[in-house]
Amino acid sequence: MRRFATLACALAVTGCELQEVTLAEADPFVVVEAFLVAGDPAPAVALHASAGAPELLSTLAGMQLTHETDVSPFTQVLNQECLAIGSSLEPESFPGGFACFEAEPVDPIGPGRLYRFDLLLDDGTTLQGATRVPGQVAFTSDAGDADPCYLAPWTQLELTWESVEGAAAYILDLQAFGVREALEREGIVVEIPDPLIIRGLAIGDSDTTIVLPAEFDLFDRFNLDAAVLVALQSGMPEGISFNVTLAAVDQNFVNWVRGGDFNPSGLIRAPSLFGDAGTGVLGSMTLDFLAGVTADEATDDPPCGS
Repeated sequence: MRRFATLACALAVTGCELQEVTLAEADPFVVVEAFLVAGDPAPAVALHASAGAPELLSTLAGMQLTHETDVSPFTQVLNQECLAIGSSLEPESFPGGFACFEAEPVDPIGPGRLYRFDLLLDDGTTLQGATRVPGQVAFTSDAGDADPCYLAPWTQLELTWESVEGAAAYILDLQAFGVREALEREGIVVEIPDPLIIRGLAIGDSDTTIVLPAEFDLFDRFNLDAAVLVALQSGMPEGISFNVTLAAVDQNFVNWVRGGDFNPSGLIRAPSLFGDAGTGVLGSMTLDFLAGVTADEATDDPPCGS
């Protein structure tokens, strides 16, 4: 279709003699997505194959993850294992194939450690790269340790954490349950999913403060009902249970997912895996969590941020 469109334009503009144009097909390649999470004993890797290469994934000669002298080979597992880690590529976009692999456990992924990834195909082509896992991230208040803490309705909570060595950004996901019903009790009728999931973002290792929930809707404002956005600027209604995931991510991760939420102008992927076999990312992160409820008072649970 692209060739026909090119010919039609040339004919319309110049009126010259019609000439056939042949477009060269790209060589088959693989795209690897590997995200290491501190504490995970068996990280998963997603492999995508380009169109025209249905046999490419079957030519995998070897794949391993290395830290110092510890070497973890990969074995194939169910594809759901890779989708569960949040693969940013849709398998349907790669008709050549999709497969999921899991590293054999050695030691859990450790904060501050350097890991190397190596892939080898039968024809000798390779794909290689490395990541240093950011240091451990943690909320500075006791809020991160309470399970759960409580937050007064229609109030804001300033979340803070210490700067993490090796972090290029901090991603915070708020997952709130029962928001639609709680808003209905306040006279606000909206159709929103349950749980409601919205994201907050802090760029750079020194940006270590965010307000919950007001600053968690920056990248969702085109998808959320205006009434929900207005409500979030005042807090959350009573009767909601929520949790917040704080992730300190490395530069490789940011470079790979900077499209969409990170870059409103469009998708831009910068790889961290290189070689003749294809392209991809080896990113890493450390996590901390907060769990809470919105309530006027709680006798057994501490207040969030105490």
